[in-house]
Amino acid sequence: MDDDYGDFWRVHDNLYGLSPFMENHPAGSQRLEMSRGTDITELFECSHPNPNVDKILAKYFVKKTDIPRNSPYTLQPDGF
Repeated sequence: MDDDYGDFWRVHDNLYGLSPFMENHPAGSQRLEMSRGTDITELFECSHPNPNVDKILAKYFVKKTDIPRNSPYTLQPDGF
């Protein structure tokens, strides 16, 4: 809970409410449960190369955040 996003998951500058999706997540609900309340941008980008996943993620969009990311990584179109 280092990032303190409560019941949301952060990907880039957006917060998502993934709780309803947890039981349907292909890797299981445990992975999502363990990352609740944190910035999962790098994990998401590395684990979901298929652009169709963005359509699923969009269904769970809650709001944008104006808090700067707490990550030492910079994502570029061609990788880190």
